[in-house]
Amino acid sequence: MKELSTQKIQKLSVSTRLKAAGGQLVRGNLGNAVKCLTVSSEKVIDSSNYRGSSFFWGSNGEEVYFDYSGRNSSLTAYKYCSPVFSIITQKAQALANGQVWILDTQGQNNGKESVTPIAKQLRALMYRPNFFQSWKQLEGQLYTNVQIHGFAVLLPIVPVGFERIEAKRLWCIPSHLLTITFKTNISYFQAESFADTIESIYLSAGGVSTQMNPADLIFINDTTTSCDIVGLATSRLEPNQQQINNIIGAMSARGSLISTRGALGLLTQNPNAMGEIPMSPEEKESLQNDFKRYGIQKNQWKVIITDMSLNWQQMGFATKDLMLFEEIDDDVQKLCYSYGYPYQLFSSNGKASSMAGTEVDSWMKRLYEGSIIPEANNLYEQLNRAFNLDRYNLVIDKDFSQLSVLQENEKEKAAARLTRNNALQIEFFCNLITLNQWRVANGEDPVSQTNGIGDKYYYELVSLGIVFKTSSNSSQNGNNENGGSSATTS
Repeated sequence: MKELSTQKIQKLSVSTRLKAAGGQLVRGNLGNAVKCLTVSSEKVIDSSNYRGSSFFWGSNGEEVYFDYSGRNSSLTAYKYCSPVFSIITQKAQALANGQVWILDTQGQNNGKESVTPIAKQLRALMYRPNFFQSWKQLEGQLYTNVQIHGFAVLLPIVPVGFERIEAKRLWCIPSHLLTITFKTNISYFQAESFADTIESIYLSAGGVSTQMNPADLIFINDTTTSCDIVGLATSRLEPNQQQINNIIGAMSARGSLISTRGALGLLTQNPNAMGEIPMSPEEKESLQNDFKRYGIQKNQWKVIITDMSLNWQQMGFATKDLMLFEEIDDDVQKLCYSYGYPYQLFSSNGKASSMAGTEVDSWMKRLYEGSIIPEANNLYEQLNRAFNLDRYNLVIDKDFSQLSVLQENEKEKAAARLTRNNALQIEFFCNLITLNQWRVANGEDPVSQTNGIGDKYYYELVSLGIVFKTSSNSSQNGNNENGGSSATTS
């Protein structure tokens, strides 16, 4: 393809350059056509409206669909960027698969479901946190707000003179409905609580703005770093604003292509026997504006129309050259990494539907172990602190061990414990460790008894008349093949 000389083009009149541009387009020489329209001091098309080598876009050559400017921007991305909505929704559903327990942390019932009066009261609140939500629904709303905005806010309705754990209702306030103003004359590091750093906080809903007491609210943060405000985590969507903009733009372009299939053709001027007829300034401006409006976006023209003698040239539009699918996949992959969601499970990559069951289970296991379980622990740790549960020797725990994709881990743990016990039993009968050291090696608390047998070695226990019976009926030796034994006193 011969490249047109810039000096030669600059000497041509506007009308001649228009005809030359049309001829170059018919031949498929888009670069030369653009040069005909832009290299002269009297440009037919301003270069600021030309992007790349394919299309003309909006003002300043930039089409902006999404721009992060605050918490409301996060909600916009969640509502209008379907991959963002899908990733967060799928993670919230994965979180809902776990079971919530209220456990004792001290005494003989340590690690077991608590039946204390405070535990029963807390369990009743979680069974019906408010008049239209279950705990799973409230948990899902709370988790979703954290994933969208970086933080979420809970409002417990507590009678005057009572503590949070005695709340009658529990509400999750959507983060985007809150207007928070922070104090400027206080050091974050000298504040007693996060509420001390807040000047005012207003809830705007239903056309009514209500001032709230920061001390009444529970702030739940994501695991991300706080970049702007100490105490409030940064939304994961903020660093992904370009990816979200690309996805929305690519999907918008695909929708427009489906409807119009891009430009249908090209109209070029016919030469005539009388020669070239100069255009008036008004005609030049009209043609320039028409050409700027040409493109594949839904608000752009698809065919150039003028009142001049024209030829029609049918144009094909190779949509694959836009690489819209590749652009979306690349941006979705970055979103998945930001949210700890395995890209292999996202159906847009074309692989999720073709994976075998074991492969899907493997990626689901990675989702739970690498994202859902750590984030659930983070959420419930903050709830435990907010309700001051350590004061009552209680803890709210989220358990996922019953899930089939995690059952393999339980089998591996059981096999590892059996092997470890067999080795520890040999050490115990060889007087190398005590019973309590055996228990600690298994991650269990030492036993505390008045006679202190837990801290004695095997030979000391034998001297006290304590006989160890194994499942193989051998005693006082290290031949127990099953790793189990019991102690009795004579």
